[in-house]
Parts: sequence; C-alpha cells; structure tokens
Amino acid sequence: MQNVQSKSEKLWTKYYCLTFIYAMTTQIANNMLLTGLPLYAIHLGGDNSISGMLFGFFMFVAILFRPYFGKLSDEKNRRIVLLIGALVTAFIALSYVVAFSISLLLIMRSLHGIGFSATTNASGTVISDIVPKKRLAEGVGYFGLSNTLATAIGPALSIYLIQQFNYQTLFIVAGVFGLISIVCSLFITYEKGNPKPEFISTKEKRKISELLFEKTAIPTGIVTAFVYVGMGAALTFIPTFALSLGIEDIGLYYTVYSFALLFTRIIGGKLADKYGSSLVIIPGLVLMSLSFVVLAFASSLGGFIISRRSLWFGTRVCRTSTKCHYDKALPT
Repeated sequence: MQNVQSKSEKLWTKYYCLTFIYAMTTQIANNMLLTGLPLYAIHLGGDNSISGMLFGFFMFVAILFRPYFGKLSDEKNRRIVLLIGALVTAFIALSYVVAFSISLLLIMRSLHGIGFSATTNASGTVISDIVPKKRLAEGVGYFGLSNTLATAIGPALSIYLIQQFNYQTLFIVAGVFGLISIVCSLFITYEKGNPKPEFISTKEKRKISELLFEKTAIPTGIVTAFVYVGMGAALTFIPTFALSLGIEDIGLYYTVYSFALLFTRIIGGKLADKYGSSLVIIPGLVLMSLSFVVLAFASSLGGFIISRRSLWFGTRVCRTSTKCHYDKALPT
C-alpha cells in the first residue's frame, strides 16, 4: 500500500521530464530569437521601431490564439496543442533563414506567435495534469526552472552564434531546438485511455467568448499587464541599446538575469505566504521601477547587470505574489 502511494506521488515521471524538456527547448528557441531578431532587423536596414513591431506582432497573435488553444486543449487533446506549438516553432525558426526583407520578417514573426501561444498554454496544462496534487506547488515550481534554464541559455547562445558565425546559423540552431520539442511531444501520451474530466463533457463545452473574462483574475491581470509592458520593452530593446552604446558581451547580462530569476523563484512564493501578497508586490514594483531608472543612465555592462538583477527580482516577486493572490481569490 505504501509503495503504491509512493509511486502515485512520484514527481519526476517520464511525462514530467518530457514536458520539462519540451518547455525548455521551445523557450530556448524563443529566447534566442527574442534576442537575435531585433539585431537581424537592423542588419536588414530596419530601426528600433521595427524591433518594437516584431515583439508587438508576436505577442498580439499569441494573445489572440490563447483562448482557442485553451479550448482545444480542454475539449480535444493536450498533445495536439503541444505538437502544433512545436511544429510552428521549428518551422518558423528555420524559415527566418529566407527572411531577407523587413516585411517578410514581420509576417513570420506574427505567425511565430501562434506557436508560442500553443506551447505555453499546453505545457503548463499538462504539468497540472500529471503532477500529484499533494506536490502541485513543488511540481509547478520545479517546472518553472525550464524557463529559467532557457533564459540562461537562449540569449547568450544567440549573441555567441551571431558574433562567431552568422544569423542563418542562429535560425538553424533555434530550429533544431524546435525539432527536439516535436520529438518530446510525440511521446507525451498520458491521455490515452484516460476518461475526460466531467467539466469537458459535451454538454458543458463553453464558447471562446466565455473563456476570455474571469472576474477574479482582473486584479492580477492589471498588475501583470503593467509589469510586462515594461518587461517587453526592456527585453526587446536591450540588444540594440547595448549596441548603440558600444557595449560588448551583452550575453553576460542574460546570465545574471537567469541567476536572479532562479533566486527570486525560490524565495518569492515563501515571502508571499509568510507576509502576504501586498507586502511583497509593492517592494517588487519599487525595485522594478528603480531598475528602469538605472538602465536609463547605464553606460557600461556593469550598469546593465545591476539594473537586470533589480528588474528581475522585482518582476519575479510580483509575478509569484500575484499568482498566489489569484489562487486564493478563486472560488472554491
């Protein structure tokens, strides 16, 4: 009896590891391109406004498709959404090789948002399915390390490939990571033979319009939206900003980012549980604001790194705390 219980509460199962690798490889590809594409746009003759459009189109399409992929994941099959995301990520990453104009680059980047929407939607849902309920917070926390590792590897690898080789090599390597995620998705088959949960029954299928708004999510959504508007701008323009200042080895900036992310991921939830969400969110927002001020006046790699450490401490604590606040606000 004890052995059965121990097995049922095992965390690092085959499907957990496959989903972890899937999420990490897709995010490595995404982070590589998030860093490299603004530089490539300038290489093609674009300017900073094109860099902003690349990020804006990407996220707009990702948001647009998120309700659809959530509905498809619930009512059909998680693996279908995983596979769609991996296929789009791999195909578009490889297709950038032939993007020799700004207009084509913008079109491809927009389509890439479909893959990002699918991968981030389905991978988190799969984890919530397969993690033992008694270890849910632990399992989700460890799963978040896939994004941390991707953040440590992707941007630095992107800068290295551009400096040592060329942009085409960057796109090919990003595509290879996408191909790895395709293989992983093919083996995530835990749904076979499992009955559908009651809330997914045909009678209770909901329209996409009914999935767009949840009152309990509004406070968290507002805070998160403001946080990530600033974060989106920082992530998009950091490579070109550093280039304009003549700063080299900007890949180190992202390495510091990953360590700050790992540190705050560990302590953020504990602080929120012990002291309450508000007492953690407010200092996080203050740190984030200060980091932007430091970044505005930074003229060396050291200044960038100081800003990065504060920025990601603030945003990660805010994100963890607002999620805890939302979870507690959900109706039981």
